[in-house]
Amino acid sequence: MKHKINGFKILLGFYSILLLFSCKDEDSLINRNPVKVEAISVKKEKIENTIKTLGTLSYKSKHNVSSLVSGRLVSLNVKEGDFVNKGQCLGNLRNIQLENQKEMYENNLSEAEASLLIAEDNFRTERLNIEKQMKCLEKLNMQIQQTDKEYEYKKKCFLKSQELYSVGGISESKLCEEEMNLDQLKTSVEVMKKEYEISSVGFRNEDIEKFGYEVPASQKEIKDLIVNINSRQASNAVVQERTRVDSVKKSLLNMELLMDELKIKSTVSGIVATCNFQIGDHVSENETCFVIFDTSNLNAVFYVQEQEIGKYKTNSKLLVAIPSITESFETFVSEISPVADPVTGNFCVKAEICNSNNMLKPGMFINCTLLINNLEYLTIPESCLLYDELENPMVLCISNNHVFYRKIKIYCKKNGLLYIEEGLKENDMIVNLPSLMLKEGEAVEIQ
Repeated sequence: MKHKINGFKILLGFYSILLLFSCKDEDSLINRNPVKVEAISVKKEKIENTIKTLGTLSYKSKHNVSSLVSGRLVSLNVKEGDFVNKGQCLGNLRNIQLENQKEMYENNLSEAEASLLIAEDNFRTERLNIEKQMKCLEKLNMQIQQTDKEYEYKKKCFLKSQELYSVGGISESKLCEEEMNLDQLKTSVEVMKKEYEISSVGFRNEDIEKFGYEVPASQKEIKDLIVNINSRQASNAVVQERTRVDSVKKSLLNMELLMDELKIKSTVSGIVATCNFQIGDHVSENETCFVIFDTSNLNAVFYVQEQEIGKYKTNSKLLVAIPSITESFETFVSEISPVADPVTGNFCVKAEICNSNNMLKPGMFINCTLLINNLEYLTIPESCLLYDELENPMVLCISNNHVFYRKIKIYCKKNGLLYIEEGLKENDMIVNLPSLMLKEGEAVEIQ
């Protein structure tokens, strides 16, 4: 029991001593004269926000150049590493079968063109013959009219002869002879009319209507239409031969296009990356002969750390400098890798650069600067910064002539200034070059 009482007395004495010293410290803090300090007002300033990285130029795309036809490589016009223009001939193939087929089509074309000339001559001759027949019909019609007039005249003469015979003016034999001549002339007229009817078949107005045409008003139009109708067979022969010529021409044109494929041409302007064949090798159709790196547009490729990738957006403005040629280009971010590299943890970023003059080459080193819009941040000098026991940044803020610790969040440090994201307000008064002897709540006097 005595030991417990003694222990209690000792503990009570210890707490009494602590309480006594604590009261003395508070009295000393209150009674101390205000400490003179240098104060800084928190201000807003714009930060020139840029991020610089290193990278290289890379080709944007590659193209496989092939031939649509097979053949043996007879000439090679470029080598690996050469720059080529779009449409430039890289090499030539030879295909004997295509050459023979082309010669055959050329012969067929000559034959078809000759047949067309013959058909056109026959068509012209046919039209001339039809026109001749029409003229002959006109002539026959005139002969019929003339013979018919003679018949009418002879008939009148015969009637007079009959009157003379009745009075004994002429002999019976003479009258019979005249009658016979009159009958012959009549028969002649009838025969000529039948011949006209036969020859006019196909040249009549009803024939025009049978072919589905309306009879024109003028005689000239009727003649032209009759000529066209009766020369249709020859006209169709011309159309047939002309169609044959066109068909052979198309076949020959297709063959010439295939022959043109024997010239292996570059599909883009760029650099020859690989050449897969040598002179004398057989190249199959659609087999890749060359690989061309398209250098008309290049990609600026660089890698960004994960803590900064959030500042990069598609279409973000970018300045690309190429030290080797002392040139700079303004461009925009075109592609951001959605996944970080598993080894480095960096993200791949690409920006397209126009290379119309082919001055840039894949593999050149570049300096990339991300241009971000200037933003306003609260700023204080780095000399105001303190750290707590957990290394968290803080400052001594002055309020009512007393100092208090305040934790802050720093955006960045630049040119001796701290750009603050959180923890302060504009026009707050902060202790510059704070003494470690200052305690929270202590009175201060601003110099």
